[in-house]
Amino acid sequence: MMRPNPDLTQADIDELTVVSNPCDLRHDLHAFVEYVRERDVKRLHRSNELNRSDQKRLAKLMSDSCLVEEVEVNGHSDWIDYVDTLALAFKFTDYDTEGTYMGYTSSAPSFPDNYIDVNAERYEEFVDLPLIEQEKKLQDVLVKHYLDGNNEFYDTSVLGRLPGFPIWGSATGIMPGLDFGKARWFLIKVLQSCTPGVWYTTTSLIRYLKEHHPFFLIPKNPKYQYKGDAKDGRYGNFYEQKERWGTRMPILESDADSFERVEGRFVERFLEGLPL
Repeated sequence: MMRPNPDLTQADIDELTVVSNPCDLRHDLHAFVEYVRERDVKRLHRSNELNRSDQKRLAKLMSDSCLVEEVEVNGHSDWIDYVDTLALAFKFTDYDTEGTYMGYTSSAPSFPDNYIDVNAERYEEFVDLPLIEQEKKLQDVLVKHYLDGNNEFYDTSVLGRLPGFPIWGSATGIMPGLDFGKARWFLIKVLQSCTPGVWYTTTSLIRYLKEHHPFFLIPKNPKYQYKGDAKDGRYGNFYEQKERWGTRMPILESDADSFERVEGRFVERFLEGLPL
């Protein structure tokens, strides 16, 4: 059971950079769906990404005018790609995400004639909901499904800057058995118990979790993908690596700061993605 009113340390933000989301996710989600429902939008054959022409037109419809320049410079926008993926998670849109291997020598799938279909009925049902119900469904999708199938340990959020752990071995050990949605809901409940309008230090939040809820994410006795993974323990998936090809230094549960380096990183990156 969660301790009521966690005793967190207030933060002085006068000398800190406060980051906010310049985009309106709700506006942009509707703008995206309306755009693709009115056109035959064909995704790129090789990468399955939106083509540059559609990215340019979509950038002009988004809430942040800076996306127009981003598409001009980079050929795409991370934010538009995110909204595209969110529409798919809502099942407002549908398209081939697995692809086809075109011959024996193909090393990657191709996506021929991959047009975006719109589930107009599902979308209209969402639009007809009261705004509070729309917000609940949006929160539910964002919490339960870290888009693109990754999680805060390995993937930087669309607005984020913090890097993740190296992905080597990320599909084994404890990772497949973790309930990230449950952990995110728990953190949201902790934040809801804090005083609105007050800034707190992330360090004090991590300290509170370590003291009172050390197993909020990784169970004391986790499930392992393979029995042989149990020998590596709860933190067997995590290691430090200063350089891309450098020596991997494992994080051991016996390390005094192991919680800060594993669960603490998860918390930091979760908070970084919250301004959506």
